[in-house]
Amino acid sequence: MTEAANPPGLWRNRDWLLLWSGQLVSSAGTRISLLALPLLTLAVTGSPAQAGIITAARGVPSTVLALPAGALIDRWDRKRTMLLCDIGRAVVLGGIAVAVLGGWLTLEYLAIAAFLEGVFSTFFALAESACLPRVVPNHQLASAAAADQASGASAELVGPAIGGALFAIGPGVPFLADAVSYLVSFTSLLAMRTPFQESRSVLPGARTTSVQREVLDGITWIWREPLVRFLALLHGGVNLCGFGYTLILIVIAKQQGATPFETGLILGAGGGAAAVGSVLFAPLDRLMGRGRILVVSTWVLALTWLAYALAPNPAWLALANAVACAAIPLYMATQLSFRLSRTPDALQGRIASVFRVFSYGLQPLSLLLTGALLEWTGAFTTVIVLFLPQVLLAIAATIQPALRSRTSA
Repeated sequence: MTEAANPPGLWRNRDWLLLWSGQLVSSAGTRISLLALPLLTLAVTGSPAQAGIITAARGVPSTVLALPAGALIDRWDRKRTMLLCDIGRAVVLGGIAVAVLGGWLTLEYLAIAAFLEGVFSTFFALAESACLPRVVPNHQLASAAAADQASGASAELVGPAIGGALFAIGPGVPFLADAVSYLVSFTSLLAMRTPFQESRSVLPGARTTSVQREVLDGITWIWREPLVRFLALLHGGVNLCGFGYTLILIVIAKQQGATPFETGLILGAGGGAAAVGSVLFAPLDRLMGRGRILVVSTWVLALTWLAYALAPNPAWLALANAVACAAIPLYMATQLSFRLSRTPDALQGRIASVFRVFSYGLQPLSLLLTGALLEWTGAFTTVIVLFLPQVLLAIAATIQPALRSRTSA
């Protein structure tokens, strides 16, 4: 985004407010349908395994399509892509509601609908990330990312509860609500005036490079940019070690004699803490600078793992989880702002796709690793094994020159 001499504050930026509010509504809608999808599958089939397959179908595109989708996002008109994705998601989710109401819902239809919703969501998320530097100036990117984290945490808190209540009214109602949320997002995007990308010199039909070549160009660019390369490796390492934390908390809580309700409270403490962490970003940024925030949050994410192993009772376990989850939006906001501010507009989609693979592509491996360690070594050893590489990552972040300065941008 071209920065004016006196750009408006983030919360007076009309187009960013439209983008943020639209995504706040659609994020809540997504959390509603994410809960309703396995519930509906169980109601139709009675099979937890099939519920898992249907839920997984929605997540497959995030891993399989992320890299080519990033290259295509850099080719296509981002705003038009996001609008089409919102319409597509509204049609797919609304179709589930109609199928339920009409009594002709099948498992095959549900699987196809879940997969298509995942495809549209993958393209939308990459385009949204790529357009953010056009909507807000560089010095506001971290604050915008923190606000996005806050809205995501809020959606995580209220979405499942609303989803459960709507499902009790009727199994198709949550999907209708999510379809409406995507129409709200569509309307907010339509009202925005800011161009979502720089003008491209390549005319339609004149491009000679392949999608595979452009994906490779994006990966090569990351490798040649020391800070972005480090952030990609840091992000991958944190996610590889950390995705299984919920399973670890459940196992430790059970060993400590926590009831299922108390276990839910332990996990729920993280959602509220994440919202608090998002709110704390702005004052911490003024006090420390975002480079130091990234370093400190990486240390907090590592050390709270040790706190999981040493927690004497469920209350302390909940406290450790709350502290860890409060650090997540701080880490995500700073990591995202560094990446977005350093990436050329023409590469934003591809670079975002690599980070998305590190976010979602490593999730199955992380869960398999965590489950195997818990089975073979027990909870305490599992925590220690996953704690040690995170400490090494925190040390690596500490000695990164670009992150040590208070004025890092």
